[in-house]
Amino acid sequence: HAEFLSALQALGRQPVEDPSIVRGLDYYARSVFEIHYPPLGARSALCGGGRYDGLVEEIGGPPTPAVGFAIGFTPAELAMRALNLPSEEVLDELRATLRPRVYCVAMTAEDREQTFALAGQLRAAGLEGVELDFRGKSAKAQLKEAAKSNVALAVLLGPDERANQRVVLRDMQSREEQTLPQEELVHEVTRLLGQ
Repeated sequence: HAEFLSALQALGRQPVEDPSIVRGLDYYARSVFEIHYPPLGARSALCGGGRYDGLVEEIGGPPTPAVGFAIGFTPAELAMRALNLPSEEVLDELRATLRPRVYCVAMTAEDREQTFALAGQLRAAGLEGVELDFRGKSAKAQLKEAAKSNVALAVLLGPDERANQRVVLRDMQSREEQTLPQEELVHEVTRLLGQ
């Protein structure tokens, strides 16, 4: 524990020892911690956690040293707002990075599983921002959501395409469409997105 506190101090942190901290789960071992933002008053705990070296072994795995934590979403959000974090510049960069770029549309309920597989192939190829519907919306509603998300491309799969191992790729800006074999989808999407 002393080495742990010393390491924190070497990082420029000033930990406060509090022997009254109790984590609610009995698998914790050794040091536990909480991080507080005092201006929040009674809800000042932003996160807490600690060591639980025996947990993996307890559930059947090999002896594995471990540490974990949980973040309180609401107090963390309140603290970040109070501190004006993150900056608008960082948020704009994050929004741009996380912006959906491709929306995979299942034209019927029977097309959902294959549409899910196509989205998985695009993601496995390293393409970011690949979205699809998990709520069972109609094809029209999915296309509306794709347009609202301002995606560059929509991948449409209907019964005919599924039966012929093909897919329709729609440029959402120009509305131009092309039908291509499913095995060419990753290459064509990567080319069109310039990735």
